[in-house]
Amino acid sequence: MALRTQQHSPVFRQTHKKVRSHGKQLIRHIGRVAIFHLRITPLSRADGVNVIQTAARYAATVLTDHRTGERYDFTKVTGVVYQEIIGPGAGERCWPDRQSLWVAAEQAEKRRDARVAREYQLALPHELSATQRIELARRWGRFIAERYHIVVDLTVQAPPSEGDQRNHYAKVLATTRQVSAMVFGDKAGIELCSGAQCGPKEYRLLHRQWQQFIGDALPANAAHSTDIR
Repeated sequence: MALRTQQHSPVFRQTHKKVRSHGKQLIRHIGRVAIFHLRITPLSRADGVNVIQTAARYAATVLTDHRTGERYDFTKVTGVVYQEIIGPGAGERCWPDRQSLWVAAEQAEKRRDARVAREYQLALPHELSATQRIELARRWGRFIAERYHIVVDLTVQAPPSEGDQRNHYAKVLATTRQVSAMVFGDKAGIELCSGAQCGPKEYRLLHRQWQQFIGDALPANAAHSTDIR
């Protein structure tokens, strides 16, 4: 479950507070250090989420819900600087566009309360260049796709025009089923109630991995520190 607190990119703060949950972790320390943000949220029909609408909004595009015929037009939304659909491997065929991807993902789920997607929201360090931030987000997208053998829909977002201009972030919308030859199969490990890739242990692994990716990407002279316990 996602913890509803601030949704900011890494910024420097004077604080010593630490906020944690299964779905999200903000790491803070006393002194001039970065805040690292990873929020993980399951998207379920039971919660009234329409994944096709969500995907259209994140990508600032037009998508149509095949079940109702409703057309979601978010082309007036600004701020999307990069988008990509990433499959689980270089040799794996993948959907060429998000319309066909999310229609297929919706059709694979028969239950009225099905979990159709999982969202990873990432804060991207403002210390990096635009190209470096995109590559960092792509690295996470590839990691998630390969770890769970799924497909991810990645969008990188610029800071809001009237907000803090350091607040760069990415949305990674992931399918909940494994894919092979553009056919959805079993649920991914993180979606299960038991197994090696689910539960608090898996969330801790994901937070540690994101911490590692951030550390690898930040310049050697950047003032940053992390503490994941």
